[in-house]
Amino acid sequence: MASTSFQPKSKSPSTVISFFKIIHRKSLQAGTLKIPRKFSRIYGSSVPNPVYLKLPDGTQWKIDWTNHDDFSPGTSGFQALKEAEKFSSENPFCIVKIRQAIRSNRNFPASFFIKYFKNEEQKVKISFEGKLFPAKLRYYRQNSTAFISSGWLQFAQASKLQPGDVTVFELVDRDDPVFETHIYRAKAFKSSSCGFQSLKAARNFKSENPSFMVKITQTNLPRTNAAIPVPFFTKYFAKKKPNIQIKLRNKLLPAKLLYYPSSSAAYISAGWQAFVGASNLKAGDVCVFELVNEKDRVLDVHIYRAGRLLSF
Repeated sequence: MASTSFQPKSKSPSTVISFFKIIHRKSLQAGTLKIPRKFSRIYGSSVPNPVYLKLPDGTQWKIDWTNHDDFSPGTSGFQALKEAEKFSSENPFCIVKIRQAIRSNRNFPASFFIKYFKNEEQKVKISFEGKLFPAKLRYYRQNSTAFISSGWLQFAQASKLQPGDVTVFELVDRDDPVFETHIYRAKAFKSSSCGFQSLKAARNFKSENPSFMVKITQTNLPRTNAAIPVPFFTKYFAKKKPNIQIKLRNKLLPAKLLYYPSSSAAYISAGWQAFVGASNLKAGDVCVFELVNEKDRVLDVHIYRAGRLLSF
């Protein structure tokens, strides 16, 4: 808990710029002290580094400043944000940065809310890996702020959001508001990650045909199914037979689509593991499924390999 006190800027040498801070045991144990965000934002760029802490008895201690913001230049969060800013779509979208407090990190761009929604409270659905999460957006006129209220925690936990991640909320359906989410993981930009380049390449895929993306991870690799976006299923397959064909090079592999209205989830089911084996998928790979023949339900797959950027 901290409180700050600022004196207005003035040319007078007697002007004092200060803040007050309550020292917790955790800070003493860690050997660090977090400076109030408002002080850092206003004065951080003009304060010398290091500074000297002067005690009442005249003793001076040399103190170094370190920027621990998840999105400061040089951090993996900064790189994730830069990639998210390259996102483009014909649909309206906005960017939300995930900071330290995941549970309370519910801020939503107020300007986006005002432009696309009329009421101060709006029910929406957040789509992640084929599953829809009901949520509410709230706008507070008194301080011009907007938040994702109910539904945020369920989405954050299911998507395993971490500080430094960046989420693009794409409004794919305005009548019954649905946000498709595109998550740029901070950890993907660390030197140990091999899946970032494949994801970046897959996002550059362009076609006149409709398509969707499936990211291969250590978690979903051994599963017997793969989640696909519900909006894609309902638009192109809802009124058709569930049987599809996945085109892998010159082969057609049979598979089946399943949809569960109760949980708002859609999957490639029967045939998925056969496709995984035939294509030799690895964690970090990214598959783009392109609907090249809607009548015969043929999905042409483009695979972007992690660490070996080959696609077919």
